[in-house]
Amino acid sequence: MDANRPEVVRDLLDMPGSFLHRLQPDTRDRLLDVARTRRVPAGEAIFASSGQHLGWVLDGTARSDLVAPTGRRITVRYVRRGSIIGAWAVAGDGDLSVVNCAVTNCAVVEFDVETVAGLIRSDPAMALVFVEYLTQRLQATYQALAASAFGTISQRVARHLLELADEDPEDGRLVAAITQQQLADAIGTSREVVARALRRLRSDGIVRTQPREIEISNPMALTSIVGSWPGLTRNVGVDRPDAGEDQGAESVMRRRSSSSSVTSRRA
Repeated sequence: MDANRPEVVRDLLDMPGSFLHRLQPDTRDRLLDVARTRRVPAGEAIFASSGQHLGWVLDGTARSDLVAPTGRRITVRYVRRGSIIGAWAVAGDGDLSVVNCAVTNCAVVEFDVETVAGLIRSDPAMALVFVEYLTQRLQATYQALAASAFGTISQRVARHLLELADEDPEDGRLVAAITQQQLADAIGTSREVVARALRRLRSDGIVRTQPREIEISNPMALTSIVGSWPGLTRNVGVDRPDAGEDQGAESVMRRRSSSSSVTSRRA
């Protein structure tokens, strides 16, 4: 691993729910010895080439998109600090229809997939980690399908904004770092359709649109728009160590608190 391995290992071990705590020291060392850290600017691909990749998000927010042969895409997962991201399979040709991109500036530890595959076959604790990861990814895909099939455009827009919302460290505003075109891509529709939905939200005082971001003025009202459909109400598409426990605006407020504490520690 790179020269900053001690800092990276400390960061990984400090994360709540880090899977490294569940591994034997020898397994952990074998995993990290051939890993490398990368900084990925917002909007760029998490992994530099196609093929099989696996990483751990140290900082920032990323997304995983399913891409059709026509180029249309839909976001199935948002991945935050402390979670696994990748396009990878233990066997077969890999999940080449998945594209992982940085929503905000990200720091990622990229693992060697052959080493990971070998550890999965030899270490039950490692195998369990990735059974859980694959289960989360499958659930996120089901829920994205449910949202697309059963949710209205307004519900889908609201869901994605809540999943992306974070507190701006400079002024405390609650913002989703996404453009209208990116939001349209994420829910699998056109920019014009998203623009109409956002216009209604603006007129109701729920959001404000800014260049390359959407400010959420009233997260409770946005949560009420999402409605009662389980695949929409829960923040299940946001993959992080506590994924599946948060609900709408409550999840957003918890992330605001978490973001503030991280900023304080770094200061």
